[in-house]
Amino acid sequence: MKIYVNNSRSVTLCALEVESNTTVECVQNKIQELEIPSEQQRLFFTDKVRDVEKTLGGYEICNWSSIKLEFTSSTTDEETTYGEGLKITDKGTLKWLGSFESLKYLVEKLQLPKAKWMTPGGGSKLYECEEFSVRWYSTNGTLTFKGN
Repeated sequence: MKIYVNNSRSVTLCALEVESNTTVECVQNKIQELEIPSEQQRLFFTDKVRDVEKTLGGYEICNWSSIKLEFTSSTTDEETTYGEGLKITDKGTLKWLGSFESLKYLVEKLQLPKAKWMTPGGGSKLYECEEFSVRWYSTNGTLTFKGN
């Protein structure tokens, strides 16, 4: 059967082929392939957190069902890291630790409005559309966001 994994804004992140006897833990492992570590995932169905040891059938999750994925963070004294790339420093600065290719992949997976990446200079890459822009400075990994 096919189920959909949505973010908190009901945007579909992916569709998964699973069986009714598939455990929630197995679903988390499939989502981990999207570079979201399973320990940073919380899955909801009918607004309730799902136990990783139970099966989808046990929760009456069936073909074409949607489950909600929320991201949790791993926290240290100095920073909060989301997945393998995004980090919030102790000073509140957003940094991207991954490669430019992995940042492009993340933007694609978030299904942001379509735009092209540009190289305006100054060691930066810019993703710009009508609603907002994302700028990544490759020299220090800083991310900036601007929106209307």
